Amino acid sequence: MNLDHRMSLPDFTTSNLRLLAAKDPALADRLTGLPATASFAVEQTPAGVPTVIASLPAMDPYPLHSRIDPLHEAHLWADLHPLHDGPLVILGLGLAYPAMELIRRRPRRRIVLVEADPSILQLALSRVDLSILLSPEAVTIHLPEDTDEFHDVLDTLPGDLRYGLYIPAMALHPGRYERLREILDAEIAHRREVAEPDVCTALDLLLKELVA
Repeated sequence: MNLDHRMSLPDFTTSNLRLLAAKDPALADRLTGLPATASFAVEQTPAGVPTVIASLPAMDPYPLHSRIDPLHEAHLWADLHPLHDGPLVILGLGLAYPAMELIRRRPRRRIVLVEADPSILQLALSRVDLSILLSPEAVTIHLPEDTDEFHDVLDTLPGDLRYGLYIPAMALHPGRYERLREILDAEIAHRREVAEPDVCTALDLLLKELVA
């Protein structure tokens, strides 16, 4: 059943924006008053939580989360990301179910959430209780407008940097996310080279011999 007539679903905008404003006033200001888009329809699922269906040009209606049980889907997705002590960057937010599952599993660990579409983040703020995501100081949300801004975010992250991909959300802006992923790969390779220069040099020589 399509419940895009918004009054049928709880609205968490006020409480979520209050938490976001305390964490990141500039981002809260950017999202406040952002016009709603007709490109996304909200549906209630049998699990009792909403999902969102994207209807973009040249694309069939596309669910960003399970239309049956988004929470179980998020649990399975989080199983693919083993815990480590360093910061974790997640590309693609959607309604944030996967991100919130990771936060539950990684208390007090640095998590950086990156969403390319302000309309999706605005939708998540209105339809899902994001308090577990917006309250911890170790978790931040970013809407990078250019690659320089994304580089600045990565510069604040120390140590063993890793990343995860929420593919359904990334599919809405594949070119933009692919560029962000390339930057992450380059940054991780650079950090590894700095930390283990002898190992990286040996691997480079071996690869050169293999392709020669």
